[in-house]
Amino acid sequence: MDLVADAVDRETASLVAAETAWERHAIPVRVDGDQVVVAAEDPTDEEGLEALRGLVGRDVRFAVATRSAILRSVGSVYDEAGSAPSASPVSLPALEPTLAAGP
Repeated sequence: MDLVADAVDRETASLVAAETAWERHAIPVRVDGDQVVVAAEDPTDEEGLEALRGLVGRDVRFAVATRSAILRSVGSVYDEAGSAPSASPVSLPALEPTLAAGP
């Protein structure tokens, strides 16, 4: 399947701290209806994904992305101190939708 580049919404990314995004290899990408789309390296990491669901506080849909793409995006989205993201979107290549995850 061809993977489509997507943009990370910095406000959505701020739902998770930079350190958490880095450690979990996952980053909230955008809001889609009532769900937050989270790019994650390993959709089988139930413990990590459950932790992200709790942090986001909303229904989450996970999309698969490579570790390198996620870490590049984390580095681009969050400032060096790991605090609040800055204002403009950044590209996140290689998103592939996976299963919708509910509560």
